[in-house]
Amino acid sequence: EVKISAEDFWQERFEELCEYKEAHGDCRVSSRDEKNKKLEIWVRTMRRYRKNDKKQTIEWKRRYTQLDALGFQWDVKCC
Repeated sequence: EVKISAEDFWQERFEELCEYKEAHGDCRVSSRDEKNKKLEIWVRTMRRYRKNDKKQTIEWKRRYTQLDALGFQWDVKCC
């Protein structure tokens, strides 16, 4: 198994989320969606990082901005 960098991993998941949004119209990956289980775990992790003020480097702030631009919903209870 080939290891990929953290940046490449993040970019792969972000691209998956872009494809998911194109297919479904939103970024709300269901925990019941077995086909997208890895993506759902990643989405949940992104929410947790931001909520808990983790990963606040310039690099992570850029990532959060990318997610914002995609229409990422940080609070799943709101909508």
